[in-house]
Amino acid sequence: MYDNVVKSLPYKHNKFHWKKIVLGRENKKDGSIKTLEKLIKANGHTKEVNMILKIDKAFYKWNTIEDLSERILNQFKYIILELHFENDIQLYYNVLKKLNETHQVFYFNCNYGGNVITFGNNRVCEFLEVSYVIRKNSFFMKDTAIYPIPDLDIRNTSKSDMNLNIFKLFDY
Repeated sequence: MYDNVVKSLPYKHNKFHWKKIVLGRENKKDGSIKTLEKLIKANGHTKEVNMILKIDKAFYKWNTIEDLSERILNQFKYIILELHFENDIQLYYNVLKKLNETHQVFYFNCNYGGNVITFGNNRVCEFLEVSYVIRKNSFFMKDTAIYPIPDLDIRNTSKSDMNLNIFKLFDY
C-alpha cells in the first residue's frame, strides 16, 4: 500500500506493507513519487499474475495508468478505480480506451458528490467508481442495457440520473 497522506496503517499485519509514497510519474528527486512498474519490481512481483490494483486518488492516477505497458496491465486480474474527471478529456479518453483493451468494466457507480461534466457527447458524474476484470480467459457478451437501470437504482438522492454509458464507447 502506498499513500503520501496517511501517516501509518491503523494496525500492523504481516500481510500488509505500507510506504509513504505517491503512485504516479516520477518527477521529484526525493523519491516521493514512484511509477507502478518500479514499485512492482522493487516488491519482487514482476512475474506475479492475478493481482488486484486499487487506486483511489485524484489526477495522478490518470498518468499512472497512461504510462503502464500492456504487460504490466495484464498482471492485474482486477483493477478498481475511483475516477475524477477534471479538464483533460483527451487524456481520459486515451486512458479508458487503453484499459478497455486488456480489461472489461464489470461494475461502475456514480459518486454524487461531484458535478456533472461533458465527456464527448455524454454528460456524466465528475466522480465514478469503476471496477475492471481482465479480458484474457474471460468471456463477455455485448451489453445492450442503458445505465443506470431505473428498477435497480435504489439510492435516495435529489439529483437526477446520469448517463453511465460512457464505457460503451470502448466496447468491442
